[in-house]
Amino acid sequence: MRTLISTLVMSLLIGVSQAQALQFSGPFAQPLHPEFTRWYRSYFAEFKRAYIQADGSVIDPENGGITHSEGQAYGMLIALIADDPDTFERVWRFARIRLKRPDQLFSWKYVPGHSVVDVNNASDADVLIASTLALAADRWKRPDYLQQAAATADAIGRHLLEGHLGRVLLKPAIHGFGAADLPDGPVINLSYYHFSALRNVAELAPGYPFAQMMETGMLLKLRAMELGTTADWVSVADPVNPRPAATLPSGFGYDAIRIAWNLLVAESEWQQIGLAMLDAKVAGAFEATDQHGNVLHAMSDPGYDLLAQALECAVHGDTVPMRLLDFDPTTYYASALHLMTIALLYSQRPECIPTSS
Repeated sequence: MRTLISTLVMSLLIGVSQAQALQFSGPFAQPLHPEFTRWYRSYFAEFKRAYIQADGSVIDPENGGITHSEGQAYGMLIALIADDPDTFERVWRFARIRLKRPDQLFSWKYVPGHSVVDVNNASDADVLIASTLALAADRWKRPDYLQQAAATADAIGRHLLEGHLGRVLLKPAIHGFGAADLPDGPVINLSYYHFSALRNVAELAPGYPFAQMMETGMLLKLRAMELGTTADWVSVADPVNPRPAATLPSGFGYDAIRIAWNLLVAESEWQQIGLAMLDAKVAGAFEATDQHGNVLHAMSDPGYDLLAQALECAVHGDTVPMRLLDFDPTTYYASALHLMTIALLYSQRPECIPTSS
């Protein structure tokens, strides 16, 4: 592992492009058009005022003002898109100092005034942090970012990939979701499979079965949707028949919204099939449901609406409403998804952007 990190760091120190060396990919591997970036920064300024504190913590006001590793990951990714290295460093510094564990993963929950209150990690955040650090290392020539990206990628491969009945799963965390922890375990979260970021993590840690894990994740998404079990938490005790987890939230909730994002950036032979299946379920708008499919409430923030419309465009070709490309902070989570989806459309799916009159 130390030799690998040294090789990666040297590729930057001697001026070799990290994109050439490791073939990082995804919608934000390269800077976006300067005019877009200038416009996007004005939106990011609003996000920063609402959610990023002076110490770099990204707060979630709707959940008591806590900071979680997911929020730090989103803050770093949006700062990268905005080409804002100062804010990126501030958000990353908080994650590095306050949340990083000795194993190079990140504690998921920090409460102001109490520090970390749950040392367990969350693999979706770990994956995004490693990938985004790698992209930032290449863009801004920061060997320290690359070193940490490689260390976290190795930790993900070492601790969070789990073989199960011939499949390779992405564990949601080191502790709490395995067959020994839950009566219907292993349990996974389908929204944690950030395919674009996982490809970059695989580049950083090639000695682990990331390709098999990503294939398993895609097939489980498709099978779950086929069976009507697109839930936040899914039991894969029988991988052929995934079902809602018995002891965890098992309706279609705020986690499951991200399945749309993950599919939009998947670049997989199965991508269009998955998009069409999810679009048939979402039908242009997200709704929270219980484990039986009963609608609990609409998810109507503009960020959620834009993601639903991006899904609609990917399947049917209709452009998204122009009003959804405007941005005002609403809630932390919806606002983060809103900014990420705006950038995704401009970078990968410009056909979804309406022509202004």
